[in-house]
Amino acid sequence: VFSDRRAKRVEQNKVKVAKTSDMVGSFKVVLFCPEHLSIIKSGPELRRNFLDVAISQLKPVYMSSLQRYNKILKERNRLIKEAADNEAARRVMDDTIDVWSEQLAHEGAIIARYRVEYIQKIRQAAALVFSDMTEGRESPDFHYLGTAHLSCEEDYLDTKKTESAFLNLLTASHAREIGAGYTLWGIHRDDIDITLNGVCARLFASQGQQRSLALAMKLAEGWVSALESEGDMPVFLFDDVLSELDVHRRDYLVRQMKGRQVIMTACDPGAADFGGDVNLIRVNGGCYTQKEA
Repeated sequence: VFSDRRAKRVEQNKVKVAKTSDMVGSFKVVLFCPEHLSIIKSGPELRRNFLDVAISQLKPVYMSSLQRYNKILKERNRLIKEAADNEAARRVMDDTIDVWSEQLAHEGAIIARYRVEYIQKIRQAAALVFSDMTEGRESPDFHYLGTAHLSCEEDYLDTKKTESAFLNLLTASHAREIGAGYTLWGIHRDDIDITLNGVCARLFASQGQQRSLALAMKLAEGWVSALESEGDMPVFLFDDVLSELDVHRRDYLVRQMKGRQVIMTACDPGAADFGGDVNLIRVNGGCYTQKEA
């Protein structure tokens, strides 16, 4: 990205890129930072973000659909909020909101299908990583929690069924949405149900187990990316995460990263031993100095 006083310019192989979003997926990375260690115990927004970032790198059509969904949702929420303030705005909402609901249901069904497909892949990969990490003593599972009220996860793979279910909800109770002040149904309220040995990991897993699950999810993200990219592993970016892991999980992470392309930041240069095949760069006061491993 080249920046001057007038504008920013993005190029790929010396060819100008019209939109920054077009670059997503051209350089596949897995980012793991301290915030991600809270992915199990935090609210659903962080888990949705995990899905959105991972899938967008693999499926550009997903990101396009997500961008359209968010624009439609913003307009629909504006109508709902304004309708609560005066009668004229309520009449405008009554005349137009079904058009926005139809578009929202359509894009939401597409996004839901991609999310379920990805969760089914991450389920297998994360379970294998976690089993290896715990020597088979514990078993995690991941399930999609959608708001279309379909009977099972697999139903969301049928976009027509999902679209119809969303549309029924979005057109059934405008009064409830006006009372709440926003759209009550849609993929913006999705979540992932994460269990460990059959019980809710968010409520019953220890902090160490939750961190192991988060680590397994990020490593599995890399394996799924490679599977979808004909074996081409992404670059792993670890931003000051080693200090947040205990020795066991730190050693496991280092073993898994052997032979991979990894960029890692750490305050302690001795936080991990990657062997001799590394480049060490010390940053001090804005100065970068390369050191021998």
